[in-house]
Amino acid sequence: MSAIQNILKLLLIFEDDSRIFNAKELAQEIGVSTRQIRYYIQELRKFGYVIESDASKGGGYKSVGQSVPLPLKITNEELTALAKIKQFFSENKVFEEQEYFNRLYYKLIEPGQLSRREEDCINYKLQYKNVHKEIEKEFLRNIKKSIVQNNKIMIKYYSVNSDKLTNRIIHPYRLQQYQGAFYIHAYCESAKEYRLFKVIRIKELEIIDETFIKKGSIEGIISKQNFGVFTQDRIHLVVDFYHPLNEFIKEIIIGEEQRIIRINSRTTRIEVYVNNETEITSWLLGFGEYVKVIKPQSVINKILENVNKIKEYYSCN
Repeated sequence: MSAIQNILKLLLIFEDDSRIFNAKELAQEIGVSTRQIRYYIQELRKFGYVIESDASKGGGYKSVGQSVPLPLKITNEELTALAKIKQFFSENKVFEEQEYFNRLYYKLIEPGQLSRREEDCINYKLQYKNVHKEIEKEFLRNIKKSIVQNNKIMIKYYSVNSDKLTNRIIHPYRLQQYQGAFYIHAYCESAKEYRLFKVIRIKELEIIDETFIKKGSIEGIISKQNFGVFTQDRIHLVVDFYHPLNEFIKEIIIGEEQRIIRINSRTTRIEVYVNNETEITSWLLGFGEYVKVIKPQSVINKILENVNKIKEYYSCN
């Protein structure tokens, strides 16, 4: 066994800080001489590991209630990044591993190394709160287990497009979060294609005692899958955004092959391909008079229909 392996084994023994170990029993346990044990302890002390010599009861060594210190230098920038992740976890309580991440965070950070001001300087707020986080938690553990073990999953799923509950067998590849909700990238046996399933729309879930073989990378498929309420045919959307939204639209990406065109100082045009026409139409309506759809005509018609319905609602009063 190498010196490094011997030292690691010694560290594991010292994890039990309730006992006093004498050099002889440590030597027998690791398979080296007592002289070598004393050398290892001396080196560990240089590294910063606190091992006390105990003269009582025949002498021996005892660690002082601590875990193994990490042999690396963590920069303030790295700790700041960790603090941001910690804050994000705090805002999204659906992460069942949050408690363990917090423990790791406070083990890594040294007192005074990152001030409370730095830790709290950024706050994450989602546009839409997920009111079903507790329900999601019931499924996430089994989904993650299935992804790791390549187990098929049987789900009873509600489809917004068809307004129906259907039973499906899926091959889960990846979990992803979008606007506070979790989605599964998976192959659907009944549809015979890769689909995106919103976890909160799963009404029942069962891990099947049957595995599947992952067919290489699906990154290309994942990049084309649509998040949101509806999945529809791909359309070419052209919209003009007027001041002050002409600056806002430059800061976001809403679809594929997005192009930003400056019409003038107060107007910015966006050309983009999307496959969620119903949701995009609703989104555009929220901007009121600050947007104008140039094409397609189907989106223009839907906006006009919505405007007329809104007029009817208020004309009844």
